[in-house]
Amino acid sequence: MFRLVSVLLLLHSLLVLNTLLRAPSPNVFSALNIPINTSTHVIRAALVQISATTDWLDRLDSFELRSLYVRFGHNVVLTCDHCQTTGDYALYALPRPALAYIREMALVGLVTLEKLNRSHLRSVGVGILVAAFVAEAYFLGTAPIAVPPPGTRIAPEDTFMWHDQLLFYRHLLFLTLPLTLFTLPSLLKYITRSPVLFPIFIRIPFIALLIQPPLQHQLASSLGQDELSPAQLKTFLIQSCLKTLEHLVPSLHLQKLTHAALMRDSDLKSRAGEWWAREKEESDVILGDEAVKRAAKAEGLGFEEEEEKERGVGVDMDRAEGNLRTSARAAVDGLFNQGLRPSEHWVQMFQQ
Repeated sequence: MFRLVSVLLLLHSLLVLNTLLRAPSPNVFSALNIPINTSTHVIRAALVQISATTDWLDRLDSFELRSLYVRFGHNVVLTCDHCQTTGDYALYALPRPALAYIREMALVGLVTLEKLNRSHLRSVGVGILVAAFVAEAYFLGTAPIAVPPPGTRIAPEDTFMWHDQLLFYRHLLFLTLPLTLFTLPSLLKYITRSPVLFPIFIRIPFIALLIQPPLQHQLASSLGQDELSPAQLKTFLIQSCLKTLEHLVPSLHLQKLTHAALMRDSDLKSRAGEWWAREKEESDVILGDEAVKRAAKAEGLGFEEEEEKERGVGVDMDRAEGNLRTSARAAVDGLFNQGLRPSEHWVQMFQQ
């Protein structure tokens, strides 16, 4: 899954980067480097040399449409034949950016899958996209755009091309946001482990919400201190372990006594025997399945050899027992070496 998402993210980044560098939004005023109030005749004379058709320039005779050209872009103004008012052009221009943001939200959802351990960043990514969409719609709808009358001397850069600039920022966001969400966990982990970078980034409000502080910083914050010394950290950890043991040891003794009490009651003892008998039947069925044997052998936990050894079939009697039984025996021996012993009532039951 990680490799598949990486490939999709790479293809998406290359596509957006190609759009940014090679296929920007068309704009006749930016292409010719002329002011927004340039006469249509001058524009037509300049375009005759590079374009076969200039009929669409008739739409730019109206300076109101030129303001819409700045607001909604070249394609919207020149392709909407039925649009009469600003609202018509706004409704005509809305679907394309909306679908672009929805597509990007789907990509963010893919990048922040739970299998990739990035699901906690999904709300951040979607929230950024929603905020960007609302901000873009707000500025395009409310930005004041004034086209000076003909003859007024202005420079081309005096007019802020709202549609083109916001489109550029949108593509820039689409390029950086998925990459940031995909690489952020590794970067935050590095920052958390760095004694130099962590104190710096933890003071940045937004980034501090994403960084998981190390244990000693959490403890220092809970104790009202800026930093804990190694001795203080060790003391705190020992005290925490002792508190855990104070609760755990009585619970283990209670469990041991409960098991012993079960074996002293004849009815409960018989029920326990029936339960173990059912477990033995289920175990025999599972261990006798050929698919289970093959899977266990592939994982290095094969138990087929000791079964054949018990039957004396096809296996040298001097060979070591199977991997599964060897691992189980080593685990039980380790528990015995640590001082753990089974209840004598259970031992008596199995001896019977």
